Amino acid sequence: MPALWPILRRQARRGNLNASQVFSLQRAFQQKPNWKRLDRWLKPLLTEAVRADDRQTAILQTGIWLRQMREFERAHHCLDLLNWRKARGQAFLQRGLVLQQLNQIDAAQKALRRSCRDGSSFAVASYHLGLLHRSTGEFDQAARWLLRSLKRDANPAHVHTVLQYCRCSDDMLRPIVRFYEQLHRRHPERALPLQQLSLYQQRQGDLIQAGKTAQKSVRLELGQRTSLLADEDLAPTPPDFLVLGVPKGGTTSLFAWLREHPQIWGHPRKELHFFDGDYHLGEAWYCAQFPRFQDGSGILRGEATPNVFSHPEAPARVTQLIPDVKTMVLLRDPLERAVSWVQHLQRLEGLEGSVESWLSQELESLQSLDADTLARSGRIGTGALQDSLYDIHLQRWRSSLPSSQQLLVISSERLFSQPSPQLSEVLGFLGLDSDPEPWMQAWVARNVNPGRRSTLPKSLESELRAFLQSHCQQSATETKESPVGWFE
Repeated sequence: MPALWPILRRQARRGNLNASQVFSLQRAFQQKPNWKRLDRWLKPLLTEAVRADDRQTAILQTGIWLRQMREFERAHHCLDLLNWRKARGQAFLQRGLVLQQLNQIDAAQKALRRSCRDGSSFAVASYHLGLLHRSTGEFDQAARWLLRSLKRDANPAHVHTVLQYCRCSDDMLRPIVRFYEQLHRRHPERALPLQQLSLYQQRQGDLIQAGKTAQKSVRLELGQRTSLLADEDLAPTPPDFLVLGVPKGGTTSLFAWLREHPQIWGHPRKELHFFDGDYHLGEAWYCAQFPRFQDGSGILRGEATPNVFSHPEAPARVTQLIPDVKTMVLLRDPLERAVSWVQHLQRLEGLEGSVESWLSQELESLQSLDADTLARSGRIGTGALQDSLYDIHLQRWRSSLPSSQQLLVISSERLFSQPSPQLSEVLGFLGLDSDPEPWMQAWVARNVNPGRRSTLPKSLESELRAFLQSHCQQSATETKESPVGWFE
């Protein structure tokens, strides 16, 4: 880069920089960032130093870079430099994404709708419109945009995932079911259309057909494992392992990585919410969600529903149905997890009110309860603090599982800071070769809140940490996280 500086300087003075050279400047800036200097030279650089025929590209590229750097105000000011009369769909898409981060919802909708006029950006812009409506609690409207995105491009699995978490009305279920029926007819070899169709048949109340559809879907796209399937006439069986939780603790990342292992079949929908919500659907429905392999195949099957860990009735339900099941729980700094959960609800479900107000209200309610009442209490507020009372939930699972060797407690912090030894421990716990290296390239942090962590008043934060510390002593020990690490 030092050798390029004289060249770039001469090009800039002549107004002859191109977009590729601006990208080189961005990479150099990241090595030694100075935002005050950037604020001074960014506008003249983009409007005077870049040649006219490359200016739109350079401005848009810089706006995208700033958005990725989470500098949303700066990205907004940068995109304002575009000639919007000549702007195309990608520019309006980026504008909408930035405006959404700045909480300018109406303006973001307008920009994303404008982006949809460009066929090349329609699928992505429709997806983000779906996310935007979901974030304001408009689930039917969100589902309509997500369906439009999928009708243009049905391949991205994350769009199907977002759609399944929209709490749609009964009327909205009908077009979704039609869409997945049509998608299955076009791609009968694919598992995903049938997996999703089964979900929506269940939501319509057609449990028998939902079970049949699910049982058919889990026998698709198994690759070489197809030859290890048991006879189709044999009754399905429950899974071999469960990832119990906690919400915003890293279960999505861990489960996605486990699914890459050739000796593991992980449910494509990840969260079935059987033991914590849909237990009434019955054992047959639940078992139908998993393929049955031949005895001795060595294939382990599992699912991950983060809310199961804190559900009062889940341990007894799990041990009754799967007495020899292996279970794992990821535990994260309890306050950081609680804050992240409220922010998650704000971002994805339109939860109103500040993080501070929710946590202070929940703290006030919980502090008045004794230990026995806390263990039996129903959901209070968002449940953010209750899900972080780890010792209560951990004791319930320890008491219910037949053997202490059936539960592995993992530190979320160490999983993400030192993934290899933690993943090795997970594989060993499951009885597999404990060397994770062949699959380490598949390890990615997923489902991370994109916004900054909300700042709490120091007095409230201290009070919250003291309360949570009194309910997380055993958990800190089991995760090998000293109380100082979580509660300093």
